[in-house]
Amino acid sequence: MSSRMYIIVEDDHFGYTIQVQWAATPITPSLQAKKYGFEKPLVACCGRGGKYNYNLHNKCGARKIINGKEVVIAKSCNDPTTKINWDGTHFTEAANKWIFQQIVNGSFSDPPNSLEMACHRRKSKSHV
Repeated sequence: MSSRMYIIVEDDHFGYTIQVQWAATPITPSLQAKKYGFEKPLVACCGRGGKYNYNLHNKCGARKIINGKEVVIAKSCNDPTTKINWDGTHFTEAANKWIFQQIVNGSFSDPPNSLEMACHRRKSKSHV
């Protein structure tokens, strides 16, 4: 499976359409986590329990009554900027930012082409 994102740019009369084929793109930072500043790529930032800090019954923000007091038992990690996985289902803001940067700089397009280059505006011809 490719870890590249494919972006299709179509020119129509009014501008451009950019289609992003997500596929396996998020695998890249998971496989090379340290290279991109992430730690323990499969461990959820916000959750509770187990090897991956994920429990289907104790999702992020889960609360429990302990000694008559409601307590949060599935808490967020101290530094979400170092995590890819937010809650076992969603990416962290840091991971989404990394993916977005790859889209913008063209790393995930085929052929590699930044959005700035792919979407340059042509001067319109005036119709008299």
